[in-house]
Amino acid sequence: MIAGAEAAAPPPNHVRRSPGERWQGVRAEPVVARGDPAAEVLRVASERGVDLLVAATHGRAGVAAVWAGSVVAQMVERTRWPMLLVRVP
Repeated sequence: MIAGAEAAAPPPNHVRRSPGERWQGVRAEPVVARGDPAAEVLRVASERGVDLLVAATHGRAGVAAVWAGSVVAQMVERTRWPMLLVRVP
């Protein structure tokens, strides 16, 4: 800890932060598009000038990923943006 700096105590688990406080500076809006999912996400990202792509993944590999047609895997292969992958339990 830096001298003179005070650590802010995290709020108790039962206290919810307001969306504005939690996501301050983050802009998000829903988009509906038709076509190849990976291609459409990347097209919209290009049009909107995004800084980061965030995607959920089940963490499948091998035959399961191929069979499921992993959209996230296709995005990772094609993207020019940094991606944050969040594993869904």
